[in-house]
Amino acid sequence: TLSDLPEYILEYVLDDLELVDKLSLRKVSKELRKTVDNHKCENSFVLVHFEADSSQIELARNYITYSDENGKSTYDIMTRSLDSDGEMKLKYKEKPRVTDGEHWELLIRDLSTFLGNPNWKFCGVLWDFDEDVDEDKLTPPDIGQKQIQLIENMLKTTPLQVYTLTIQSTE
Repeated sequence: TLSDLPEYILEYVLDDLELVDKLSLRKVSKELRKTVDNHKCENSFVLVHFEADSSQIELARNYITYSDENGKSTYDIMTRSLDSDGEMKLKYKEKPRVTDGEHWELLIRDLSTFLGNPNWKFCGVLWDFDEDVDEDKLTPPDIGQKQIQLIENMLKTTPLQVYTLTIQSTE
């Protein structure tokens, strides 16, 4: 199995994985979680968008969109890559994930998983609240307040490995 491969081969495989794939791989088993968490990862920027109906994490060539549909929290993964002709193509996967709570709570939990890992470093993190959203679709103030509280709690317990942290809001 993958877990039985020698450590140096797993490191080689991890070097080629996108951050989104590393997040998925660490959910397979405790042993793989330990291997992924111990692997050094450096990425340029993480963009986090919070909106009323959905939220998104953007990492290099990956987009993870979290949303609530029909009472279920889901997330979609979209990966950009170059095909053999050098053209940009998108690969898209939808992964329904039923959980208690709002889509942005899922996003913050996943975000704290990799932002708090001391082996994963980032140049910058940009938090965007309701950016480029029509005023009639802005996140209700009580939800925005809950989001900020959850982020504050995450920042209190998670030592971030980032060079800059920027928070933008329409308010």
